[in-house]
Amino acid sequence: MLAFAFSLVNCGSDSHPLTTTNQFAFIREAVPVGATLAREVKGGPRLHQHRMVQRRAGLRPFAVDIDGGTDSIVLMNNDGTGEAVAVDQGGWFYSIQIGLNGKSVAFTADITGVDGTYQQVLVATGSGTNYSNYTVTQLTSDAEDHYQAQLSPDGAKVIFVKDTSGLNQAYVISATGGTETLVPIPDTMDVYSPTFTPDGQSIVFEDCVPDSINIVKLDGTGMTVLNNADGSYEDDTPSVSPDGKLITFLQDYNVFVMDINGQNVKQLTTDGMNDDPMFVNDKIVYLSFADEDGLSNTSEIYSMNADGTNPKRLTTDTVDDRFQYYDENY
Repeated sequence: MLAFAFSLVNCGSDSHPLTTTNQFAFIREAVPVGATLAREVKGGPRLHQHRMVQRRAGLRPFAVDIDGGTDSIVLMNNDGTGEAVAVDQGGWFYSIQIGLNGKSVAFTADITGVDGTYQQVLVATGSGTNYSNYTVTQLTSDAEDHYQAQLSPDGAKVIFVKDTSGLNQAYVISATGGTETLVPIPDTMDVYSPTFTPDGQSIVFEDCVPDSINIVKLDGTGMTVLNNADGSYEDDTPSVSPDGKLITFLQDYNVFVMDINGQNVKQLTTDGMNDDPMFVNDKIVYLSFADEDGLSNTSEIYSMNADGTNPKRLTTDTVDDRFQYYDENY
């Protein structure tokens, strides 16, 4: 079997302070010969869509039985250097995230079980010299789709969302597996893109009902609306900086940044052709549709400084590069 060949930054022993990796991972789509892409796109360039790509038998590069597919996983540094294919057309992947210290990777992928095919949460954990060897663990197996898996800063927990009674709720599970624990957020809120704060005690998320950005502790206390309480804008996909001081997010297809308390909101892009910003160490990495290369809805990856300066295109291919895909019902 093909190894899950991540070569992540060696961050030192556990006795040293946490070093934040400059590396991130993304999903690169490949279209099989003779196949066509048929996407149900909602809201213009926004990635609220369902993939309907003709399937073919793909590689199964893991100890767990991930369904064959043509998505690849690619690694890159936040300045565009070090691009490497970790998994070559090895499955149908829906989200991928390298942990803050570069030692673990959380991802979701299609797995077919006795109850059918569902998106499940998995973690690849590194060991050995420069973390060259990886053990892949499937964390979830229930007959429901699981979305947007994100590691806690210490790599001990994974947060994800799944549909409960028509609304998405956040769940936490140990990175070694076990019981899914519901984050006690009011069930009137539609949770989207939850991400940990650096202390691992709170999450920042989008409530899709008014499209606000919120913060709450894992025990459900301290719920605070940080931005867009009245739903005047589309506020989406928040990501917290490694130092816990800033949040980057999408508003009406432009990248914004604000303080962790919701103050000092600043717009960083103006073309309205962006999506899914996230902090990768000291830079913001995000998707852009500004360079479509003649293909409909082809996304490329850019990075910029946290103040919006020095924007740089990192990928130049003519297929979709994504950090995550979304279910058509989002």
